[in-house]
Amino acid sequence: MLTRDNGPSAKYHAFTTELSRRCSGGASFQSSYTLTKNLSNAGGPAPGGFAAENGPTTLDIFGIANDYGDVAFSRRHRFLTTFLWELPIGRGRKLLGGVNSAVNQIVGGWQMNGILLFQSGPYLTPTFTGTDPSGTGVLVRGVTTTQRPDRIGNGNLSNPTIDAYFDRSAFVRPASNIGRFGNAGVGILRGPGTQVFSMTLAKQFSVTEKLRLRYEAAFANLFNHLNPDIPGTLNITSSAFGRITRPQAADQAGPRTIQMSLRISF
Repeated sequence: MLTRDNGPSAKYHAFTTELSRRCSGGASFQSSYTLTKNLSNAGGPAPGGFAAENGPTTLDIFGIANDYGDVAFSRRHRFLTTFLWELPIGRGRKLLGGVNSAVNQIVGGWQMNGILLFQSGPYLTPTFTGTDPSGTGVLVRGVTTTQRPDRIGNGNLSNPTIDAYFDRSAFVRPASNIGRFGNAGVGILRGPGTQVFSMTLAKQFSVTEKLRLRYEAAFANLFNHLNPDIPGTLNITSSAFGRITRPQAADQAGPRTIQMSLRISF
């Protein structure tokens, strides 16, 4: 008999500090650092993301506390800096301050915006399928087949690689009908972090009193730093466990892209 119950709990603690500064010469920046601890059992036995509206299915209603751990995709550390800089080039500026109007139309009035992001990796949970260690019929009662294995090691490697980001030997699949679930916790694996710098370079050209052109070049992940995504599977029974096959897509952390635009205002 399937029932629905409001039973989970969650605790979120965070520390945030921020520094903002407007400097002389047309430069300003804002930097922030956040330290977060986000714990919950609302994601179920093997969460793969934030809890859905109707919640997950619980393997053991008498041991829901065993599902308590770091929330998937929360980041413990996050440092973010944004800045705006009006380049000191052109008429009235430090560099080429005495150029004529024609040259100033080309070299003067450029503006640079940037975003710098450093954050630690998300919290992930190892899984397995194919056996029923508890003997409660989870494979046939239509609830879920995804469970956590037994943990016999750390699981996080000090020098992870794209092909082996986690230690497979740290986990084993429990045998069937041993009267318990796996002892691995929720969110015990740390995924890849993010390091990305993106920038926009823009300038407005005055053609006539009412006609203006704005040119903009946007560089996502300007230095093309490789930010691996989470492994394709966390199932310890799969040969692809811990293997990363793609870069991150969020936070402009994928491969470097350059986009240029020209806008006409009249």
